[in-house]
Amino acid sequence: SLICVALNYYTPEQRPSGDEYAKISRYGWGRDYHKILHKKLKELSNWLQAQAAGVQARYYADT
Repeated sequence: SLICVALNYYTPEQRPSGDEYAKISRYGWGRDYHKILHKKLKELSNWLQAQAAGVQARYYADT
């Protein structure tokens, strides 16, 4: 089986205005979303494996 998840990484902060600021996509602001998603997937994986004997799980983020 395969479980696919998505994470809304919207940040409400506005980018600084002015010519001296580069335009960077909001997903690039703050913590690396790979690390955030990896942590959440690990928790899900551990939970799934605890549900029944013999359950195996792997998780990947953006591979």
